[in-house]
Amino acid sequence: MSVKIKVSYEQSEELQQILCKLGQGVKSVRSPRQQAGQYKKAYIDFEVASTQKL
Repeated sequence: MSVKIKVSYEQSEELQQILCKLGQGVKSVRSPRQQAGQYKKAYIDFEVASTQKL
């Protein structure tokens, strides 16, 4: 099963921390090219194993 996650963050270190916590299940990370404003966005595709519970 695949899950799509939208993340808002202020600093790139925050995104790296989130990706570390998600671990091996992260399939891809996409960020818009133009990001203006206080918060940046990232879209994460996460693969959940069928034996793994949320």
